[in-house]
Amino acid sequence: MSTLTDEMGKLEDTANQALANTGELAGELESLEARVTALEQDEPDPAPPGRKSNGGHYHKIQYSIGESDWKQKALNQIDKSLECPQMIGSWLSLGWGAIEKQPGQFTWKDFDDIVAALPPGRKLIVDLPYKAFNTSTPTNLAPPDILSSPDCIDNGKGFVLALWRPAVMDRYIAWLQAFAARFDATDWLELAQCSESSASMDQSVQPPDYSTGALAAQLKRLYPAASKAFAKTWFCANLNYLSNQVGGLMESAYVNDCAFSGPDAKETDGEMVFRGESDENSGTSERDYRYLMPHAQIASSAVLGGKDDNGPATNVINWAQGQAVTHLSWISSSSAPGCTWTDIKNAIAADPMLADLESGRPAKCPEVSAPRPRRSRRRQ
Repeated sequence: MSTLTDEMGKLEDTANQALANTGELAGELESLEARVTALEQDEPDPAPPGRKSNGGHYHKIQYSIGESDWKQKALNQIDKSLECPQMIGSWLSLGWGAIEKQPGQFTWKDFDDIVAALPPGRKLIVDLPYKAFNTSTPTNLAPPDILSSPDCIDNGKGFVLALWRPAVMDRYIAWLQAFAARFDATDWLELAQCSESSASMDQSVQPPDYSTGALAAQLKRLYPAASKAFAKTWFCANLNYLSNQVGGLMESAYVNDCAFSGPDAKETDGEMVFRGESDENSGTSERDYRYLMPHAQIASSAVLGGKDDNGPATNVINWAQGQAVTHLSWISSSSAPGCTWTDIKNAIAADPMLADLESGRPAKCPEVSAPRPRRSRRRQ
């Protein structure tokens, strides 16, 4: 009797294993079918599983990366998002040079201290810039050896690193890889992003080796490298302007499984291309990208009553919903009517909805039937 029981047990184990294998095979078959469909439609492969996605509203921590007390300012604001019940975390900018003091040597303590102060369950969107605006010093923008070289350019409003030079891009990619190796798998890291695509240089300060094509070529190197490094986290291609290059950059970001972000929640060439439209300055948009990739934006000081006013806060939310924004970060320092921190919290409480890639396209995000021309706007 015991022998028969043993045999029945073995048969049961075999059956269970067969069922498990069937489930695995079904999953593999489904994945292969999705890839075949993508190839037939000339689309890139579906995104690999496991990338974190916690879309919603965030508070933008404000400081200049060149400030000596940047860490303390970050710590002072790390729990500000708790003041708005619908917010789920914070956005902050981390200076490369604050971590890499010597080539290839990374000291993480200051940033680790900030992460340790993050309230439980809160998420971070981390900006890893190669530009610094509204500052007279490039301190912390890059390692000292780069800051003291011709690869750091004073544009009259701040500083820009010469990422159109392959050697500089190599260093920047190595920095992103180091950051990803340490933090990509953490629960709190929601998105990582780079600086905006706009050249941010008047012709009077542009070096002879600079061109929009040269910068675009290096950004197209950046996207696959960053996407590979951040296997669990969406890396955002930050696209606003770059004469006749934004369409190609958006498609490169998409096919390399990156997200899209912008520096200000307002109309730009990047936003136009993202919704499937083009003009003579943007480069051709290949598709309507809304709901195909995450979309992060910032309700910045420029947008909330500043030079690029898209306020009040209620209007920013309405705009973001039409543009399929998944992550919207807000400053809390505006005093413009309808744009104060109280106004922002009330606007979010009244209408917190942002895009969800899994939920489909709502009425506020209409279909774009085909790329169509738009009126000319400023180019850079």
